[in-house]
Amino acid sequence: MNLSCNCRHLQKLKEARVSIDEPTAVYLDYNAACPPDPAVLAHYQNTAMKIWAHPDSPHLAGQKVLDHMEELKKRWKSLSSMEDGSIQFCRGSTDALSLLLRNIRIPPKAVITGCCEHNTVIEQSKAYCKKQKIPFIQIPVNRKGCIDPDKLRSDLKENPESLFIYSPVNHETGALQDCALLWDICVENETRVFLDAPQAMARLESDHWMPYAHGYSLSGQKIYGLKGTGVCVLKPELELCDDKTGNTGTPDIPAASALTRAVELYRKDLPELQNYWEILCTEGIQILSAADFELIVLSPEKNAPGILCISVPDLLKCSKTMEDLFYHLNREGIFLSRFSACTGSVNGNSRILEQMGFNSELSGSSLRISLGRKSKRDDFFRLRKALTTFFAINSL
Repeated sequence: MNLSCNCRHLQKLKEARVSIDEPTAVYLDYNAACPPDPAVLAHYQNTAMKIWAHPDSPHLAGQKVLDHMEELKKRWKSLSSMEDGSIQFCRGSTDALSLLLRNIRIPPKAVITGCCEHNTVIEQSKAYCKKQKIPFIQIPVNRKGCIDPDKLRSDLKENPESLFIYSPVNHETGALQDCALLWDICVENETRVFLDAPQAMARLESDHWMPYAHGYSLSGQKIYGLKGTGVCVLKPELELCDDKTGNTGTPDIPAASALTRAVELYRKDLPELQNYWEILCTEGIQILSAADFELIVLSPEKNAPGILCISVPDLLKCSKTMEDLFYHLNREGIFLSRFSACTGSVNGNSRILEQMGFNSELSGSSLRISLGRKSKRDDFFRLRKALTTFFAINSL
């Protein structure tokens, strides 16, 4: 039986033949993936029908495809306010970081990350450092999830000319980093900065983070683009050994074009979405707090719009587990998460919340709510009702 993770509740749901009623489902997991924008799908289809020849073929049809790819790269440089550099289309943010670490022309003397980064960032960075026999350093965060600037400065003084990799927005709590401050510290110590930026693009205006990096990565599925599409944007300081290294086979130019269109469309909508999400999160907290069960908000007061991390400690006081709760929520047609989609389980304590200093009661009963374009107040009422029913049935 194929399952998306090792969770027992998914196996029970499949065995019980529980299906998704799409029109009535409450989807609160937009940090993991968004549905593709119909305009992006239409753009992909239109491009695929018009730009289909091989870009390396010795004729004008192939040249047309190559010209289209060069035009896409120019648009990305404009989006990123770059004059020079490299644009590498890839399968997503994880693939982008892998591409960078495999092919960076001037290797760093150490790799530094925050301690609350995505698992794939930490794992890839560790593996690279082990192979290169260089230090791998993780910087602690405070209670708000902010990277400790003094510790970063201290470690960089001992390890200048490093590579600092982090996300401006934490995917689990919505914690925001002070990108300008971290940038200044890195520049002072001749350290290059690469941003794992899928959540940043989805939640923040680009001027909050984009000017403060030598490179960044994006994933299409976070911004209503296509799954399996991404980009690695690199300034000359992060030049690769070979501009084509890692991009084997015929490039999927329609997918690259669709990703570019998704970013352009999303950036126009983002300011309005940010205002909407801020209001909706405030109302959502009020709605959930009116329930009989205990609710604790774990996201910082100032966090990325549309991300809300909460704790329901009553779970640890009843006879059921987190998997039992997720089984119940799925049966009620409510889809949310706890950790990143790559974690593979809903059980256990949140590593990120523990790093922020939360105890096991809170880090072991956390839920992540992430909002999207179609989120509404009724979603929170539905979630409150489902949680209330679960705790009423299973209270000791």
